[in-house]
Amino acid sequence: MTVAPTFLGKVLASASMPYAAVVCGLLLFLFLWFRHLADMLKAQLGNEALSAAMRFDLEEARSTAIASRQACKFFFLAVLISFLAYVAVVGTPMYGYVMEWLNLAVRWTHVIAGIMWIGASFYFIFLENNLNRTHGLRDELAGNLWAIHGGGFYYVEKYKVAPR
Repeated sequence: MTVAPTFLGKVLASASMPYAAVVCGLLLFLFLWFRHLADMLKAQLGNEALSAAMRFDLEEARSTAIASRQACKFFFLAVLISFLAYVAVVGTPMYGYVMEWLNLAVRWTHVIAGIMWIGASFYFIFLENNLNRTHGLRDELAGNLWAIHGGGFYYVEKYKVAPR
């Protein structure tokens, strides 16, 4: 009588275990580094002598570090769960079924991302083509545009160079 390997045995014997471990380790390192960076920036924000511009820059950097930390946490969990799910279904009758659904999910995600990319491109081409470039412009502006969308009024300005 043969004994089926345990799930832990399948995980440890998997050929892709070293790759998953390296990726998870890298994401865990980045998560901890971004957490440390956010804590350092928070400590610097406690300084009362900071100018408003420096405080704004530090707050922006801290929010970027927090968002990066959250992204690392998400991808760490995604890699870990995907690896464990792969080990669970490989060699079973469900393997083909799971891979087909995964293929569909990846394809449709790609299609939707492509549609969003093209939509954003068309939107910015629309903005560029409809900018007012003639009357009532300040010297630093390349153009401006009033727009109505979703019940809101928007005023967009395009600068020739980054504003100071």
